[in-house]
Amino acid sequence: MKITKEALGDFAPNAETVKAYSEIWAKYQDGKYAENDKVLFNSVEIFKGHNDFKKVLPKAVLLNYLYSTNVYNLRELVIAITKIDGLDKLISAGDISAVEKIANCGKGKRYYSFASKYCYMHNQKAFPIYDSIVKNILKILNRRDGFTTVKNADRYENYKQVYDDLISHYGLSDFSYRDIDKCLWVFGKTKIEERGK
Repeated sequence: MKITKEALGDFAPNAETVKAYSEIWAKYQDGKYAENDKVLFNSVEIFKGHNDFKKVLPKAVLLNYLYSTNVYNLRELVIAITKIDGLDKLISAGDISAVEKIANCGKGKRYYSFASKYCYMHNQKAFPIYDSIVKNILKILNRRDGFTTVKNADRYENYKQVYDDLISHYGLSDFSYRDIDKCLWVFGKTKIEERGK
């Protein structure tokens, strides 16, 4: 299900709503998602690096399961990730080409959700999470408020630009990508749940 313009109403991601929805996110579904984040960050500490299959696989399995990234041939994807030259440096530097390189390991399918979350879990400041619910809200917000000239956010570099334009437009520079992501995602998820009832 997608969010409609009507469901969006007068919602705007300002400082007040970002704070409020971040708090809701921390308790959402009995704190499930907050716990999932902790598990992922712990796995990064335990399994450092990106070029050893035995270190990448546990992180990838956890990420795929806990965040429903829908990668069906995970083993193949992990093998491809371990062969990406300089991935450690790219992720550490916040280079968005890291997302593109991981996303394109899927042999004909781009795994932007998995790739952006994988990069985010290793560098939380540099990578907004690519998510279909958030992408839908960004699109509707832009139609209403005109905060970006980017027309198509299917590629990660465009998606990140839309995020950056949203941050600039709504004056959210004091917040992280993840703070804003939590706000948009919880808002969207609750609206979808309301429509499903």
